[in-house]
Amino acid sequence: MFILNERLTRQIFPENKYTAPITIDVFSKWKERAQTFASLENKLTLFITFKKLEDEFEAIEHRIYDVADELDSAIQLAIDIARGK
Repeated sequence: MFILNERLTRQIFPENKYTAPITIDVFSKWKERAQTFASLENKLTLFITFKKLEDEFEAIEHRIYDVADELDSAIQLAIDIARGK
């Protein structure tokens, strides 16, 4: 997965007012927190820690599913058009 940091996004798209919902810094922090899971011996503590992290990226997960559905629909439409449907 490629995630642009905010500075790089502004360099590539200077006129664009878009701000990425996830930056490389956020992704790095999630990864660091996930790496601590192996050291948690208490299963309840592990579950709670995982759940807190999972809650943070659940919204973006749903957005990815929505975009994937839209892309799938667009591809199917193009196929249908090419077949003369």
